[in-house]
Amino acid sequence: HPYMTAYVIYGMSLAREAGYDINENVFDNGLNNLKNQISNAKPDIDETTLSYMIYSLSEALKETTVKRSAFDEEINILLRKDLGSYPLSLIAIALKNMQQDQKAKEVVAKLKKQVSEEKSFAFWGGEEWHYQWQNDNVQGTAFAVKALLNIEGNSDLISKAINWLMKKKQGYSWRSTQETSI
Repeated sequence: HPYMTAYVIYGMSLAREAGYDINENVFDNGLNNLKNQISNAKPDIDETTLSYMIYSLSEALKETTVKRSAFDEEINILLRKDLGSYPLSLIAIALKNMQQDQKAKEVVAKLKKQVSEEKSFAFWGGEEWHYQWQNDNVQGTAFAVKALLNIEGNSDLISKAINWLMKKKQGYSWRSTQETSI
């Protein structure tokens, strides 16, 4: 499954980055599988899943000499679509990880046009409650914050988005383990 492969590679990348030993053979096989899945993605794959796959791969390879043009075709196809905040955020971070800073800034500019901003709060669209992660407003806002921090640094917009995210918290967590982990 494309999402699960990306999710496992992302988790292994975080573990490796934190200094934990991982099975390098499993990691390398997973990376190769993820690369193949991205290159051979079906035309009807949803944009958020494909963006997450590219993001996960870029996180796994960001400390290596990733070719700047790795998956440019897939990214350009995605960017020609009317993407929501979640996939735009994922692509922006992936571009930054691939040292394509100018293109990452252009994607962040698109992302900032989608924000809903109030006096003390800011958030990015998505649905309030649903059964699919691809259009979650909490996850979309969290990744928008991550993209803005990685590419532009701190700003009032980030503070407002964090205020909104904290308002969405339910006790010690958010609605799901996935929202909470982000």
